[in-house]
Amino acid sequence: MSLEQPTEPLDKLPEDKGKSKLPYIITLIAILVPAGAGIIVAWTPYIAPLIFHPAPTPTVAMSTDTLTPGPSSPLLVQSNFGTSTDSTNAVQFGQPVRKGDLILVAITQFERQVTNLKDNQGDGYQKIGGTFANPDEGQDYVELYYFQNVAGGSATTVTVTFSGFKDPDGGGTNVGIYEYAGLSATSPRDDADTNTSNDQATKTLKAGKQLTASEGNEICFAVGVDSGPQDNNPYSDSISAGQDYTLLYPATSDQQQGDDAKSAERFYTEAALVQQGGCIPNFSIAYPSTWAIVSVALKP
Repeated sequence: MSLEQPTEPLDKLPEDKGKSKLPYIITLIAILVPAGAGIIVAWTPYIAPLIFHPAPTPTVAMSTDTLTPGPSSPLLVQSNFGTSTDSTNAVQFGQPVRKGDLILVAITQFERQVTNLKDNQGDGYQKIGGTFANPDEGQDYVELYYFQNVAGGSATTVTVTFSGFKDPDGGGTNVGIYEYAGLSATSPRDDADTNTSNDQATKTLKAGKQLTASEGNEICFAVGVDSGPQDNNPYSDSISAGQDYTLLYPATSDQQQGDDAKSAERFYTEAALVQQGGCIPNFSIAYPSTWAIVSVALKP
């Protein structure tokens, strides 16, 4: 755009035919030429000024479902828990699940084996690991599954199907579900571990190695199970998470964690936000027992 302006100040322009000084009115004449050729602008006198009003910017409607930003650090959005003695155990989230989040499914069972795991949104879960706390009897099993970039939606329900059990006094199953936001939608799994006490009764459950956390702000998550008191030791619901970890379940021991004499199998989970380096998930229980733990480090 070029401007051709008067060569003298406005107060020094010549009078019109000897009359009093005539106001010099400047007008901007814009001649629009075909698109791409630009705009020609000229300065001329004696014509009323032109006030320019730019065209309004169009408003584009967009879906808020795809634009809702995730958190700057991973966080637990919601969780739920269910116990059952049937061949299936279905647990539903209390609030709609956000599209693109990650769901963890933690499971403990007495003797049954998982034969199917799915949710009603069509997500396909991947197994992180699983093992027995009591391998000699094939009892007290723990497993951990996940799926990233979930479909999301209202009334998201995770259903786990189990095989039959041989002991008429057993058969209890526990399922905990956890929605996390801020984790990778493509490759969240950084490192994982499955560990047992190897038939040794101890009070501390821990991962068999330090899990690698290759990035900052990773979630270190673990689920544990034990076989209950050994050598006639008294039973206790007392469980402690590892240092800097948050105990997620049990929340109330009567419903969400007990020994084999109660309605539910032993079950406890914990999580921590860890910086780059590593983590060693661990639990402390009140009595010596054989145990098993599955843990994972998840990347943002």
